[in-house]
Amino acid sequence: MSPAPQDIANFAARKAFIDRQIAKSEAACTLVVSILGYGWTPTGRHSLVSHDDEDIAWKQGGTMKVSAVVYNATKDGEKRHVDVIDGVANQFRSLEESLGYMRKL
Repeated sequence: MSPAPQDIANFAARKAFIDRQIAKSEAACTLVVSILGYGWTPTGRHSLVSHDDEDIAWKQGGTMKVSAVVYNATKDGEKRHVDVIDGVANQFRSLEESLGYMRKL
């Protein structure tokens, strides 16, 4: 028995989603290693959006525009947070420090 057209469409949608996630993960690894050095592993990310974009997205639907992204990374139990704003790489010892820095921009 061959797969139904809906099964094929579902598979294609899932594969596209997985491919996007893999690309994002590889980009995060590349960024973290280029800033912090070998051995650092990305463990998460935090996105900052403006209140205006958030309000529009909630009222009209759709996706919020991300203003900045902070990536978390660990190595041997130590944590760091990195971002790139206007082509300048920044690293921080705490998430609060990095988000506070981005809010001032």
